[in-house]
Amino acid sequence: VPRLTEAARSMGGPVRLHFDARGAVSSLRLVPQASDESEPAHGEVRLRVGAVGLNFRDVLNVLGAYPGDPGPPGGDCAAHVAATG
Repeated sequence: VPRLTEAARSMGGPVRLHFDARGAVSSLRLVPQASDESEPAHGEVRLRVGAVGLNFRDVLNVLGAYPGDPGPPGGDCAAHVAATG
């Protein structure tokens, strides 16, 4: 039975969900993301994400069963605002 686990902190910076090929949820992995510490522009915010959730659209996307391009997975998240523009 799959269980939630805390991600390893060995990456030492921002990460994002990524998959190389559609077909299996097991192809999802965390990859390093470039850090952007510039000040947000007017009307923008910087978020510090604490948790990411996969919704039904994300699962269909990863499996290759979603029509069109729904964008990257993991858009649903719990975060706090770190900076405002």
